[in-house]
Order: sequence, then C-alpha cells, then structure tokens
Amino acid sequence: MNIDDLMYKPGLMKGERILVTGGGTGLGKVMTEAFLMLGAQVYICSRRGSVCEETAAELNALHAQASGGKVTGLACDIRRHEAITEMLDGIWLDGGALTGLVNNAAGNFISRTEDLSPRAFDAIANIVFRGSFYMTLDCGKRWLAEGRKASVLSILTTWVWNGSAFTVPSAMSKAGLNAM
Repeated sequence: MNIDDLMYKPGLMKGERILVTGGGTGLGKVMTEAFLMLGAQVYICSRRGSVCEETAAELNALHAQASGGKVTGLACDIRRHEAITEMLDGIWLDGGALTGLVNNAAGNFISRTEDLSPRAFDAIANIVFRGSFYMTLDCGKRWLAEGRKASVLSILTTWVWNGSAFTVPSAMSKAGLNAM
C-alpha cells in the first residue's frame, strides 16, 4: 500500500491510539497499516504474539518514519479477561488512554450444526463474543472513569442478518456483537 493510494489526508490520525485485536494478519493487518499510514499509534494483539511482533516490524519498516505513527505487537488471549486487563494496563502506561478499539479477532470453522460439540461452539464464541465483550468492557470502564470519548468498531459478517449454513457459532457470536 502507498500513502498516495489513501483517500484521506496524511497525518489525519496523528495523536490517535488504536488497538486492533487480531491485528497481525488478514483484515486486521490491512486496517493497522492504514491507521499507521495516517499517523496513528497502533497496538495489535493476538494469542500468537510472534505474529503481531513480525507484522509490527514489517509495517514500521514500511511506513512509520514517513507517517510519524508506530505499530506495537502484543500477545494477548482475549478469551481471558485477566490477560486483557494486563495488556491494557501496559498500553495505558505506555502513553495514555486508547482513543479507539477495533474488535477484529475471530475464529471460525465449517461444521454441520448437528455435529457441533459444546467445546467446538465455545472455541468460536469465547473469542468472537466473549473476547470482544471483555475487551470493550475493560476499555469502556477506563474511558468512563477518565471522562474520555473513544470509538469502538466491531467487525461483523453478513450472516448476522441472514444466517449461513455451517457457521452457526460465528453467526450467533457476531449477532451478539451487533447487539452490543
């Protein structure tokens, strides 16, 4: 991606501090790159901290100097609210409050609904539904306590509205995010 390819003014997000869950790969990585190119300080997390660290190094090498922003990769299993609190404590200590949160972390697999076990359902719901809720709750409590405004973006899928075969745990979890 090139800064000239963006439709927004360079530096538009200077001073913004954004956390992208699942930011090391896929859509999260692309959003992180755009935030960085616009000058934001971006934190990315996933269970696989090494992936986030590699993505941060790659994106910083490509864009940080020109944009004035920076990406920091962190390991965090958002299924565990204690891990979220610990990570957010570190982020707040590293320069203050976040100004935005992107709930992007997800998990999915294809399965007939009748073949799902409770453990299989939990594998998806614990990331998408509970993890996103825990993350939003912890950030929200901090923002309220500090009297701050912030933005939260939760990534959804079309099956929130029309369902989809073989993805019931994801559809139900994403529908919960839509309600949140």
